[in-house]
Amino acid sequence: MSENTNGASQTQLSNPSNEESQFFDQVAVEKCRKLVDEYRKGELPKGDTLLEIQAVLQASIAGSSTLTQLDFKPGFNHFLQLLDQPNDSESHNPRRESTYEERGQDEARESQQDDGIGTEFKEKELRSQLRKRAVSEEEEGDEFGDDHEYVLRGKRRRVTAERIKFFPWLQPTQYRHLSSKRSEELTLECYEEWSDDVKYYRGQVTATPGCPSFPLSQWSLLLEGRAADLEKVLSGHYSTTIDPKQSQPLGKGFEITFSQQTSTHKVKTYGDWSIATDLWIEALTFIMPWKENELRGYKRYISSFFVDVHYNLHSRIIDFDKACRLKVEGQKYLRFDSITAFRRFEVSHLSSLGMVAFSEMQHISPSSSSGEKGSGAGKGGGKKSSRFDPSGRGPRFRRKMIWGEGAEILSGTALWTETAEPLPRPPLSEFENVPALATIAKHPDLFRVSTPVDIDRFESLLNHHPNQSFVRSVCAGLREGFWPWADTHYGTYPTTWDIPSPTPKTTPERDFLHSQIHKEESVGRYSRNFGPDLFPGMYSMPIHAVPKEGGKFRLVTNHSAGEFSLNSMIAKEDIAGVTLDNVQDLGGALREYRRLNPNDDLLIWKADVSEAYRHMPMHPLWQIKQVVTFDGERRIDRANVFGGRASQRIFHAFMSLVIWIAIFVRLIRAFIYVDDSFSFAKVGQLSYYVKYQKYLPSDMVTLLLLWDELGIPHEERKQIFGCPLPVIGFDVDPNLMKISLKDESKRELVRELKDFARYKSRRTLRDFEHIAGTLNWALNVCPLLRPGLSAVYAKTKGKTNSKGALWLNRSVVEELRWAAFHLDRSDGIYLFKSTSWDYSPLPCDVLRVFCDASGSGMGYWYPSLNLGFQSNLPLHPVINDIFYSEALCIVSAIHDAVTRLPQNGRLAVYTDSLNSVYLFNSLSGGAGYNRLLMHTVEVILAFKVDFRVFHVSGDQNVVADHLSRWRASDACLASPGLRVLPFQPPRDAMGAAKK
Repeated sequence: MSENTNGASQTQLSNPSNEESQFFDQVAVEKCRKLVDEYRKGELPKGDTLLEIQAVLQASIAGSSTLTQLDFKPGFNHFLQLLDQPNDSESHNPRRESTYEERGQDEARESQQDDGIGTEFKEKELRSQLRKRAVSEEEEGDEFGDDHEYVLRGKRRRVTAERIKFFPWLQPTQYRHLSSKRSEELTLECYEEWSDDVKYYRGQVTATPGCPSFPLSQWSLLLEGRAADLEKVLSGHYSTTIDPKQSQPLGKGFEITFSQQTSTHKVKTYGDWSIATDLWIEALTFIMPWKENELRGYKRYISSFFVDVHYNLHSRIIDFDKACRLKVEGQKYLRFDSITAFRRFEVSHLSSLGMVAFSEMQHISPSSSSGEKGSGAGKGGGKKSSRFDPSGRGPRFRRKMIWGEGAEILSGTALWTETAEPLPRPPLSEFENVPALATIAKHPDLFRVSTPVDIDRFESLLNHHPNQSFVRSVCAGLREGFWPWADTHYGTYPTTWDIPSPTPKTTPERDFLHSQIHKEESVGRYSRNFGPDLFPGMYSMPIHAVPKEGGKFRLVTNHSAGEFSLNSMIAKEDIAGVTLDNVQDLGGALREYRRLNPNDDLLIWKADVSEAYRHMPMHPLWQIKQVVTFDGERRIDRANVFGGRASQRIFHAFMSLVIWIAIFVRLIRAFIYVDDSFSFAKVGQLSYYVKYQKYLPSDMVTLLLLWDELGIPHEERKQIFGCPLPVIGFDVDPNLMKISLKDESKRELVRELKDFARYKSRRTLRDFEHIAGTLNWALNVCPLLRPGLSAVYAKTKGKTNSKGALWLNRSVVEELRWAAFHLDRSDGIYLFKSTSWDYSPLPCDVLRVFCDASGSGMGYWYPSLNLGFQSNLPLHPVINDIFYSEALCIVSAIHDAVTRLPQNGRLAVYTDSLNSVYLFNSLSGGAGYNRLLMHTVEVILAFKVDFRVFHVSGDQNVVADHLSRWRASDACLASPGLRVLPFQPPRDAMGAAKK
């Protein structure tokens, strides 16, 4: 044992596998003590201090022949305790009562100084002394009164008449019936008291007879006033294993949790939710008896939605419940029976017009030759297990470019932050990567966490945000560096990995890369060049230059390169769920404004953050995997990169909170798509922006001033306004109320489609994917042209060789030429014409037609005209099954109905074939079916009619069913006075598509 002459304790570690005690070397101990001192002086944040201590200890273990990884945890815990101890100024505060542990340590230090030697107090001896002292003082305290005293971590709490309110589970009947005002006050008082020492109160709760079974981690959340995780509650209810989780506090608000993988029971159904909610209510009313009626009322409120909403949409109700509980977590004065506080979430989560994407409704398989409606699969008749909207309120092919009255006009991105999950920190497994930790400790100058963002100001503006756990996680990422949801597979993937960058093809590319690398280094986002070789734990991914408009380039790091790529460490499902505002949100806001202000002249404005992703710092344990290598020089990339799988998710988390501040704190109307913020303003409403010395739209100036306040960089050339103005690639005209392709973009796409669609030619799979992606993008404002992609998708299905050549068959050529023809004549989407409407109640101006097919014929019927039509099946159908007959009957009915409607009229088609509903709501079908769809689109475009296809049950489709079976007399009995006429299906729909 080494002697410690300064009287400070030295870290002692006992390795159970050896008889002798092992100790960290004096140099490592002194480094860790110095870090603790710097933290206490306020020179280092706690996260950085912990990371440095971990690195020092791991480096000491790596350089020792006697220390092992078993020594790391006790040593690390020792310094965690030192960090949590008060500094000298606190310890000499006469108003502060020292704890048992502190008094024991003080006496230990005095004894060492008196003896003049560095005798170490072993952990067992110190605990023994503290235990004896605690017992003796408890006995001494009993002499002075009968009050109960609880001792934990040196804190004494007497349950007096004044403090019994913090232990309501001991006298539940006394607290069960309180006034609303008193229950609100007591709730806030308890949360404030319990949150000071959650573990103590959790111990008191769980030690009380009659305490309900509830996961320990969830007890902690309840005592802090936070929302319980119902999936963990349900998992704990069914679990038969001992809870393996252990936690180590890092200070107020932070904790390291060590846990093993356990199975999770997902809350997917009403039954799951009801069981978990009952367990949650039982636990919360145990510690807060006055909440029982409040919580039971809340459960009845949520349960009513499960009763009224189709079970396929129950996942949205579960998310709605989570949003409500998170709101109460963020605003603890709210009661769960304050239903009006949750009305906004009813719209956003449960309404089809809300911000939450329309959930999965049904899984359908196109019909087979068996002839059963809505169950089998016809050849190429559609996709299996696909989503559709049987109500017809918003056909899938419309891609949400459809609006209704009273639609949400707030930014969906801003609202998303109120229920978003917190961002992750590095998992515990990352701290087992000894080589990486040692490299970080040995070369600290290479790794730095910095951002231009004023984090303290950013955090202060979010004080009243309802989702504080998400806010804290984003602020922690700005201070400590973000972790990209990665599992680095330490022990499976190589410790160090190097993939060289490709040689630049041109001199301009090489010059750009050189200049960009030096620029990044000059602003601190790249480290200095540290030489030709990688250090242990480092990964180097290739970089290259990507051309931009105007002959410029963008530096991109290829995190997907190689077998052990960085992106392969990040699961796609972990970064899913991001809500991005789009032109549909802007369109909804414009519609609502125009309804109230029909004569105002408007303009669109757009503000853009410069170097977007690069302002987000990454955690040093991820920085070490972002080595940039070029021309034999290596540097650490310390920032978020273009090319990382989680890069957008990280930047979006930050900017979504910025837009929340803009909307709810600075009170402007704005939307955001990644780094582009946009909105509209009345012409003439301008304010002077000093930085650019020019007048800009007032809301735009407010946003730019907010960015300046937060330290978010921006450039004058990227802040634009006008009418029309491109937003996310589409021209938006707020005066014509139209969203369309830019004329130049449309001409270029038409030319590209015609050049591609040539008979007897071959194109690579990459070319096919490019043309499909470009046309697919245009479908946002030309949704009826969806059939033009059917053959392309069929041709490329299952192909993986991007350089492999594919022949253009007749279907591909004809469909792409058909799409080019109609695209050239398209005029975009008009916001007041693209409106949502439903079958119940059906608008009075909608013409209804019921369709059906059987094995012997087809029939359709107009109820308002009491007019029916019937036809034989075609002698030589393209596809010989009932599904094709059902679809052909619908096409025939639409072909006839458009002639009976005025321009811009509306048509509702009813069928009892679910497959047909999917086909016409998606405009997606295989060969044969796609010709039906293309013919339908041509008719709809020619007559400018809006149509929906709805599903009805067979007993509601009796007249059309009789007509299809040639039972005209039965049809007349079902609809007295019915006139029945013959019809012929349109030949064009069954033949070749028009060119």
